[in-house]
Amino acid sequence: MAYIQQTIDAALQQQTSGEKLEVIVVDGMSSDGTYELVANIYKNKVSLLRNEKMIAPVGMNIGIKAAKGEYIAICGARSILNNTYLENCILILNKSSAIKCVGGLIKQTGINSISNNIAIAMSSLFGVGLTNFRTLRTSGFVDTVSVPVFPRQLFDEVGTFDESCIRNQDDDFSFRIHKANYKIWITDQATSTYIVRSSFNTFFKQYLQYGFWKVFVNYKHQRITSFRQLIPPFFILLLFFSSMINPLLFCGISTIYLLSILSISIYYSLFKRGNIFYLFYSFLILHFSYGWGYLIGLFNIIILNKTIPEYMRTISR
Repeated sequence: MAYIQQTIDAALQQQTSGEKLEVIVVDGMSSDGTYELVANIYKNKVSLLRNEKMIAPVGMNIGIKAAKGEYIAICGARSILNNTYLENCILILNKSSAIKCVGGLIKQTGINSISNNIAIAMSSLFGVGLTNFRTLRTSGFVDTVSVPVFPRQLFDEVGTFDESCIRNQDDDFSFRIHKANYKIWITDQATSTYIVRSSFNTFFKQYLQYGFWKVFVNYKHQRITSFRQLIPPFFILLLFFSSMINPLLFCGISTIYLLSILSISIYYSLFKRGNIFYLFYSFLILHFSYGWGYLIGLFNIIILNKTIPEYMRTISR
């Protein structure tokens, strides 16, 4: 509810070169008054629908099926688009028949001291990796994007979002785009602002689930979608086995890692006005929650044959 007005206002203000703009809001049975707020403030401006299953890909598919336009954009409630976002993405889709998905650069921000530091960590190479769409600052081909824009015909060809993917449904859909021999492009001519989680607890749950559901997508397609995803779980395993085999080796690896985090945190505290302690904790959460979630996924999905714990089904808001 805290961000929905900014998200909808940004959507309604999109420049579309005279083309008709349709905004569809799919509410996941929110209990914080979001549905009522949208119904009251944006009556006759948006189409307001319900997602009774409260699962993200189900809501996306509800919106896709209700949409009437030639192009469809998927925008979460925490994403705020610049007013030329859709126009610039559609221009690229019109120029190339090989590109079937376009998204813009993403700026991450917070609403308090904790979330501001989480945003810094999530935007850093040390936090999420070199080729992650969260860190890119130039146009180019990518694995996936935030706030994707698609030609409607793509869904007729590759299907809609997999509703069994509680999280990482975008990874699954992006993989299917590439499998159909199409490409995904990120453009520096379109930008969005993403408001990150405001507490360490919800941030931990978010990345724990990201790690878990990454395994689900990999298992579904029987392949690793990107090798950088393996670094956090492998690092946790390295720490575990080194502690069992050689405590000195464990201490050495841990010391190097912690000093690296400390150095990066000091750097960002000086040049990004971050808090050293919040940054340090944010990096730890990023790496270990994702890695631990991935290992839980390997155990539950591969060994226990797709057993999904309930806490991996409940999306953190």
